[in-house]
Amino acid sequence: MYNVFTEEMNFFIKVFQLFGLFPSNFLLKVYSLICFGLTIATFICAFTVIPVLEDNNSLSLLVGGLVFVGVLLTHLMNVMQAFTSRNEQAKIYQKFDEIDLLLSNKLLVKVDYKSLRRRLIYKYTLIFITLAFIHVASIVSVTINKLFFNYYVLLILPVAIIRFRCIQNMFYVDLIKSKLHLMNTKLSDIINRNDDKMAFILFADKLQKRDKKRIENGTLSFYDQIMTLKQIYGKIFDVCNLINDCFGWSLLFIVTQFFIEFTSNGYWLFLALEKVLEDSIATQSVCSMLPITILLTTMAYSCFQCSAKAQQTGVLIHKIERDINNDLQNALIREFSLQLIHEPIEISANGFFSINFTLIGGMSASTVTYLVILIQFQLSEIKKTTNSTTT
Repeated sequence: MYNVFTEEMNFFIKVFQLFGLFPSNFLLKVYSLICFGLTIATFICAFTVIPVLEDNNSLSLLVGGLVFVGVLLTHLMNVMQAFTSRNEQAKIYQKFDEIDLLLSNKLLVKVDYKSLRRRLIYKYTLIFITLAFIHVASIVSVTINKLFFNYYVLLILPVAIIRFRCIQNMFYVDLIKSKLHLMNTKLSDIINRNDDKMAFILFADKLQKRDKKRIENGTLSFYDQIMTLKQIYGKIFDVCNLINDCFGWSLLFIVTQFFIEFTSNGYWLFLALEKVLEDSIATQSVCSMLPITILLTTMAYSCFQCSAKAQQTGVLIHKIERDINNDLQNALIREFSLQLIHEPIEISANGFFSINFTLIGGMSASTVTYLVILIQFQLSEIKKTTNSTTT
């Protein structure tokens, strides 16, 4: 059942539906299948009708072929997983509706949808404009120099879908982060009020009387507020699991494809600088590497911030002082603490690796390793060519 949250985020839903990434009704399902068919057609045409790669260097041709196939396969996986996980995506919005109901109705937290929507629109518009500018620059360079024109034209739609899939993942992660922020703010306020109360109230019966008075005024007791926050965290963890179910294989293919493409373009950039390939290849390589850097960095940052907010919840819970006269409250806090340990908020690529800054560090090290290997092969080939020419 869609409620206020879904209606407020309707703009983002429409954008994702435009790219076939949230097929929530029959027409959108058909549209998603059409996108899937276009990718299959592109794959067939690229290897039968339209010459995509024309290069005399066999190693460069192999690397280019791997990138092309990788982009198409990643596009297929994104569209296919978006189609098969459409029900799970609908559940994400339902869970967010339930979280907002608990925050606003039980904890009296004001959920500012307008501010949230404005921040998200600014962030993703900036990312989109930056990526679009780089992509247009790449297409212009390809058109002017007439190098690998078919290669870049055939990949316009797949590349766009892949990048919007990354933005869609960031969107859900940023929503989790916003809910954790509201939750932590309320938890900090509850703890501060409880500390003040514990400093002035000496007897347990006075504490109970004040709690009863607060319940009559419509405000939950300290115990009930912590219980509600515990329920909210459980629902946030459910959303995290749903996101991992909806994006697991997509993220695995995206990160793998990004690694192959970044390494390949680094190799082509080296060849261009060494005058083995034309100078315009250097521009095209840089234009391909920059979007990958931007998307991976922003995704890792969003996921890192989300996990940091969840860890902050644990820090706040451990700041609550034990009440020797209230075993029930102590048990609840202990149970909440265990829940935070056993239910970490973490976005992963189907369990293979987590999306964070550690992933970027590992990819950077691997990219340098493979670039050294490819460059050594190229240098040895140049050396052989030089020796044969000399003799």
